[in-house]
Amino acid sequence: MSKYQQHNIENWLANLISEILGIPLSEVDRTVRFDRYGLDSVAAVSVSAELGKHLGSELDATLIYDYPTISKLSRHLAETMEGAPR
Repeated sequence: MSKYQQHNIENWLANLISEILGIPLSEVDRTVRFDRYGLDSVAAVSVSAELGKHLGSELDATLIYDYPTISKLSRHLAETMEGAPR
């Protein structure tokens, strides 16, 4: 199973958001905008950096603003990362 599949990226991101915010994973809604969780720009850059490490690719820190929910970001990454050279 590829780490580039949307549900794998979603699960990983949901776990990261849960850890950052100190909330149960069950309270992380994948359709809620990142800014609704109170993630500031520093946290957004951190999420992008951690996600890039997980996927093995440097990601633009603005991705969280371009794709502002876990679902949208994971869908975008699954579509673009699967065929990307590693």
